[in-house]
Amino acid sequence: IHSAIAAGEDVKFMEIRDTDQTWRWLTDTVPHQLFRNTSSLRVTNYALGWVRISMRQGQAASAENCVQQDLPADAECLSASYDDASADTADLEQVKAYWSDISGLDGRSNTTVPWKFTTAAEADEDLMYDESGTLQDYTPSGYMVDYDLQHPDLDATRDAFVADMIALRNASWISAQTRAVQLDYLVYNPNYDYWVSSVFLLEFLLNGIVRPSARTNVFRRVLYDDMESGMNQLALDVARLVLIFLVLFYQVSWELRYERRKAGGAWWRYLLGSQGLADLAIVGIYFAIFIQLYLKSHTEEATEMIDTSSVEYRGSIFLTEIYQQVFVLEAFLLACVAWRLFAFMKVNRQVFLLWNSLNVALIKYVRFVMVFVPILAGFVVVAHAIWRSHYTEFATFWSSGTSLLMVMVGDDSTTHIGQVTRPATIIYLQIFYMVIIVFFFNTWSAVLVQEYQKQRVAAGYRPKDYAWSEYQYVEWLLPSLLKKGYCKLRPSIVPITDDED
Repeated sequence: IHSAIAAGEDVKFMEIRDTDQTWRWLTDTVPHQLFRNTSSLRVTNYALGWVRISMRQGQAASAENCVQQDLPADAECLSASYDDASADTADLEQVKAYWSDISGLDGRSNTTVPWKFTTAAEADEDLMYDESGTLQDYTPSGYMVDYDLQHPDLDATRDAFVADMIALRNASWISAQTRAVQLDYLVYNPNYDYWVSSVFLLEFLLNGIVRPSARTNVFRRVLYDDMESGMNQLALDVARLVLIFLVLFYQVSWELRYERRKAGGAWWRYLLGSQGLADLAIVGIYFAIFIQLYLKSHTEEATEMIDTSSVEYRGSIFLTEIYQQVFVLEAFLLACVAWRLFAFMKVNRQVFLLWNSLNVALIKYVRFVMVFVPILAGFVVVAHAIWRSHYTEFATFWSSGTSLLMVMVGDDSTTHIGQVTRPATIIYLQIFYMVIIVFFFNTWSAVLVQEYQKQRVAAGYRPKDYAWSEYQYVEWLLPSLLKKGYCKLRPSIVPITDDED
């Protein structure tokens, strides 16, 4: 879905660098994919609703926008950023004259027109929200035009779209004042039962360079139209909810009782320990997932988006963000469950050794990391200074830090930073390798190996001397009722007490 629009025959979206390439992409690639039933996009996906093109432009040049101090007194500058205060809200008269006789015809919308400014509040009614670019976040205001993706005469809509793009280009709809152009639409894939929201953003710098960015995200409404896959998902989530209540009302209470017996009433040690925090996190995270899937994604706003998207444009970004948040929460949930399982597996001697070794080694290593953090911050600053004019991933301090983390984990996509033939690159990479690989990583390996050896010696030489009996495993694993039943089936495993002797 992404490549259908991005990989044009004439101009590829991610290779757009100027206004001319922007218009060629809008005139050729976009209508070819969106308004032809035989296109690669529409053959396997159902294009529903409307496609929206929004243009955001700042006010005309003025002296207030000039940041440099030594300019002539009569100098005027354009604003580099876009917000509600700096947006140009005047009617575009040349575009208005062209649009007056064709509004609502051949798949054009009769509610949004490209010559009239749409405020952020009006865009909110269409469920259109702020869009994050590589340079800044853009409010949903601007000049907008919508086209029906399900118009009965799709060929006429395609011809109208091409003619409008040519007319808008002649009317300088995109000019030096333009700060961003955005195209977004929604399709549905029945094979995977996913809704797919696509947003293509073109940011215009003051020097005329265009920076493209795109994101294609999916979402699924679990209980929409009582679909079989949705009901299966609901059954699975209800089963998981039962397990969550088991953790909350059985596991947590059992651990609290155990701590009272072991530590003389210090139940708070469990709640503040890693295992207690993991149990509480499992419960809290899953409740958040359940709320996101079955409450926030089925609000009146979400239902309106689905039901009215065929009548007029409706934004869907908020639903994709909910679904992405669920993915992130599921990852944290899996991490907490894995942590808890490892805690249960400590009854195995080898797991116990690894667990204690990692625990002690991490405590010691954190002290070294605290000293190393300022050094790593220095590497980030230097990397930003060296490569910010060469690669977009080093354009900001935070993106430079993320890129260096990818270098540290050995990501192959970061090897291109060594291709810039500058002396600073060679010196930097040599020092970075020595500090990170030789000191940072090798220090961790040395600390971990040393602690493992200490734990292995302290745990005893003969593992059989510390092995649990079958009865000890039963007593640890099963609740009291199940334990009694199991012991009746296998009475020979019950240890003989002194009284019985």
